[in-house]
Amino acid sequence: MLSLERSVKNLGAKNFGLCLSVFVFGLVLNVPVSWAASGGKCNRVFAKPTDMLPKIADWRSKTTNANLDGKYNPTTQVREKEIKEYAVALRRECLVDGHAAEMEIFFEEGVDYSILKNRGDYGTHINPRYEVTGLGKSGILRGTILAQVSGHTSSADALRWAKSDTFSIDLKKDGKRVASLATNAKSKDVVTVQEISFQMEPKKVYRLLYERKGSAGAEAYPEGRVIELVWDGK
Repeated sequence: MLSLERSVKNLGAKNFGLCLSVFVFGLVLNVPVSWAASGGKCNRVFAKPTDMLPKIADWRSKTTNANLDGKYNPTTQVREKEIKEYAVALRRECLVDGHAAEMEIFFEEGVDYSILKNRGDYGTHINPRYEVTGLGKSGILRGTILAQVSGHTSSADALRWAKSDTFSIDLKKDGKRVASLATNAKSKDVVTVQEISFQMEPKKVYRLLYERKGSAGAEAYPEGRVIELVWDGK
């Protein structure tokens, strides 16, 4: 995770983790956020998507894999600013700090979330859990994953693996594997952008598991390679 994020304990992608993380990054990125102190939850206030982009953002056009349907999820300029800022930080963390491979998720614009379980520090094996809302009648969650290469051996290795690796993102529901959201997807850069979408059922616990060639696997580093999601049915 990012050095600033470690100093405040947690971060969770467009979802920027702990309330403090959200608040700090909200100030940096000029993104409206709100605090919800009760119950250990933190909610983000989304602006109305008046700046929808007609296609995938140019800055990541060469580093993005489409979802299983061959599509790219709708996005906005504000959302893309967040994703780009975070991708740059992950790249620096990999090449400069030598961090192990991990992933982060950015939900589709209009989807809100609450933190049910905070991500633990490295080595605790405590992965984050979010409750999402705003999927509507379809129950389809769309998101954008930032899939980072591992920099744990050297930056030279990371740069080589960035163009030679493959990775997969598996989906489990209530502990059972139900789908692969990305299978042997091609790594396109130090941070590859992977679009995902899948159907959710209310109150079920879904787990995204990031498996990368050459890495020890999702369960070896669940704090950075496992994300749990629950839909409230709304």
